[in-house]
Amino acid sequence: MKPAKLRTYAGLMVREVEEYFTRWGESGTVDLKQELEHLVTLVASRCLFGVEVRSKMLREAATHLRELNDGMRLVTILFPHLPIPAHRRRDRARARLGEIFSGMVRSRREAGRPVDDMLQCLIDSRYKDGRATTDTEVVGMLVSALFAGQHTSSSTGTWTGARLLARANAEHLRAAVREQE
Repeated sequence: MKPAKLRTYAGLMVREVEEYFTRWGESGTVDLKQELEHLVTLVASRCLFGVEVRSKMLREAATHLRELNDGMRLVTILFPHLPIPAHRRRDRARARLGEIFSGMVRSRREAGRPVDDMLQCLIDSRYKDGRATTDTEVVGMLVSALFAGQHTSSSTGTWTGARLLARANAEHLRAAVREQE
């Protein structure tokens, strides 16, 4: 995806974030990691995969992405197929995401109406030898892109939030809030 195309997503991202935070109250307690994971999944699914992901299966996809993430343990590095509960949940989550995305790819291909998003870009892409991408390849790239984007962005956001909320940063946080008023 070209930088010019990525810039077109800025407005969508801002709208997603604003809509998300308008649902929050003026005060309260939240699980910052969980909330940011959900927000990043909303933004990524809307911008990169179109309204289909956003509207049809977002809650389910977010759950499966969390199960994929939870299936990455230290032991996974050495024994990725060790039959432990976390790996079983991870494998079921990956299979279910594959089913969901396969249905989306099939539906998009059958509709025959191209949409300007990453999903369509992957569907229309060809290898150097001219071979088109298969549905299985597109699904794998979709799962990888959504997981990688969600995992790194929500982790970064969580650590940033924790740092901003630390007592030592109280004045800096108040200044940032005043700046937005």
